[in-house]
Amino acid sequence: MVNNFIKVLSVVVAAFFFNVHICFALSLEAAISLANQNLPSHKSWFKLYRRHSYLYKASLSPYLPTLDLGGEVERRKTSDNKNATIRDVTLRYSLNGKPVQEISSSILDLDSESVNRIDGDTYSITHYDATLGYILFDGGIRKADRNIARLDLDSARENFRGDLIDLEHDVKVIYFNAVTRKEILAQRKMQLKNAETVYAIAKGKYKHGVTLLSDVLQATVDLKRAMVELRHAKGDIAKAMFELNSFIGRDLQTPYDLGDKLNINVILPKREELIVTALDKPVAREALNKVEKTKNIVSRNLSRFYPTVVSSISYSYTDGFDEFWDDPVETTSAKVMAKFNIFEFKKYYNRK
Repeated sequence: MVNNFIKVLSVVVAAFFFNVHICFALSLEAAISLANQNLPSHKSWFKLYRRHSYLYKASLSPYLPTLDLGGEVERRKTSDNKNATIRDVTLRYSLNGKPVQEISSSILDLDSESVNRIDGDTYSITHYDATLGYILFDGGIRKADRNIARLDLDSARENFRGDLIDLEHDVKVIYFNAVTRKEILAQRKMQLKNAETVYAIAKGKYKHGVTLLSDVLQATVDLKRAMVELRHAKGDIAKAMFELNSFIGRDLQTPYDLGDKLNINVILPKREELIVTALDKPVAREALNKVEKTKNIVSRNLSRFYPTVVSSISYSYTDGFDEFWDDPVETTSAKVMAKFNIFEFKKYYNRK
């Protein structure tokens, strides 16, 4: 065990200090996986899909009740003049970030006796409220918005799937181009070896007077041609490997041992399978989603001409300084409100 560890460590140290190139076996599946992880355009489609996924979940919000909590602390300082107006220095805050509902004047108005008691004094008023609301009817706006969010999610999913198909196709083309260049390089090396052998034989025969000088010259030409073609093959395999490494997001100088070979026995699928696959393409499904989305947009624009019915239950608590405020005021109310828009300029053009 210790000896194996020492051997592995020595190889790593040698590769680091002496710049030894280690070739890693790269399969087609590994190349597709690396491109899927490192290609920026494909990652952007995945982020867009996640964005629409969150938006689709958020479109469920109008179907759920809403709960608002609010609070208000008001500090007042009265003037020494009994007939003067009370000057207000108010500090207001709301837990849900919305303006707090104003306290009714009937609650906060003070009579002349109370003013006499608090004349020239400072006092505080505290108010809390909670409201639970629910949309009973909105003309179909929330249904249309949820359908549009669902169709946007389906379109983003199909775009992501289509980009994945294109990515796999591009990786296969680049990968098998590199494999082809590798096989061509092997053939060029073999041709060079054969040309060297023919040249050596022709040179020996000419030395012993068995063949003509023209045969030696022809062997020389074939040898030079084999050397040039080998040089071109090395340049082609280097270019193919640079393109492959760049596409899958690795260092351009990273060497790979491409073990796969070309499979020339291609079996074409049946015509029915091709038709089903063509109709299931992301482009076709996205076109259908656009049609459905347009229908829901028309339905949402038409919903603006219907009233909106909202129900709510609220509770409020108001308390003040004991010297002029006898008891806290608690109010509980339930209401159903219907609101109908009579005129809005843009909704008529949106409908068209």
